[in-house]
This record gives sequence, structure tokens and C-alpha cells, in this order.
Amino acid sequence: MAAAPKEPARPRPPTPQPLFSNDFFEVRSSPKGGLGAFASADIPEGTVIMTEAPLFRTPALQIFWTYDALSDEQKRAYKQLACWFGIEDHKIPAIFTTNRFETGKGLGGIFLESSRFNHACHPHATCTYRWDEAENLMTFTSIMDVKKGEEMTIAYTSEPKTLKKNYGFDCDCPSCTTPKDLKEEEGAPSGGVIVPKI
Repeated sequence: MAAAPKEPARPRPPTPQPLFSNDFFEVRSSPKGGLGAFASADIPEGTVIMTEAPLFRTPALQIFWTYDALSDEQKRAYKQLACWFGIEDHKIPAIFTTNRFETGKGLGGIFLESSRFNHACHPHATCTYRWDEAENLMTFTSIMDVKKGEEMTIAYTSEPKTLKKNYGFDCDCPSCTTPKDLKEEEGAPSGGVIVPKI
């Protein structure tokens, strides 16, 4: 009996290229949803993993004028950032409120790469960030050892109960989540989020 012909090997789909990468991390799909920053090497505590200049800084009330002054390429990059309509009903200010970093003097800064870090509450966030007015740079530093492949996170706020309203999600860090049976014992509704006391 003749042997059945071997089925030709199927080509593997190409590995998706990260949206952004440097020596320390890459931006790619996150199990948290959307994109996230993942360590591409073991990173010791205290490592400066990135500095970034803002695409722009502006008061919230001037976002339309600031956006209109961008180049076409900058507008396309801006529109690719995450967008939550919980507070705003127009895409341009909604992107701004979803992604802005406070940079002093009443100005919110938009940073195309820095905006890809997802949230975790203190003490679970792996990085901190600091705005340097003189250098016009945001600097990100690891605040614990991070293993290659781990998602790197920052704390968006010290009040996790505000995350749903401002960003459209509930925190999933260990301080905010407990096993289902424990939640029910404590009287929390099934599927609810236990907010840490900060």
C-alpha cells in the first residue's frame, strides 16, 4: 500500500512586530487589553528604562487648538492612542484625558510611547516616572527587579476607585482583586472589585 502523501508544512504566521522597542522593553498586545510594555531583558531595580519628550503639552481647554497645530503624521499617531469616552464625548479631548500625564503649570503632556504603560496600584507597579521641566523629558525608572517577559506597569492614580470613570477599567492588581469566595464572604457582589485602602 502506498504511503499517504505528507501534508506540506504550513508556514508559521509571522511574529507581530512590537509597536515600539528599546534596550529594556517592547510595546505589544497585553492580556490586560490593548497594548502594554513588556521587559525584553532582566531589568534591575533603579534602571532608567526610557526618557521621552512630549508630543505636546497643553491645558485641557486648549486641546483642539493644540491638535490642529500638529502635522498630519503627528495627528495620525495621536489618534492611535487609547480613547475612553467616559468623561468626554469627542474623540480628540477623550484621547487627551485618557493619556495625559500631569507635567506641572496646569499642563497635560502627551507622550506617544509612555502612554502604552498599563496601570497597577502601589506597591505592585514596577516603574515610576518623573517630569523634568528643565530637560523637557519624562523619565521612567524601574522600582523593583523585573524579569524578561513581565509586563511593566505604572500607577495612574493613588485612588483606584477613580480608574473606571477616568480610564474605563477596574484595576486587576493583587491589591484590588481577591478570590471570588473571599469577595462573597466579605459581602462584595460577585465580579466586583475590592478597592485597597491607600
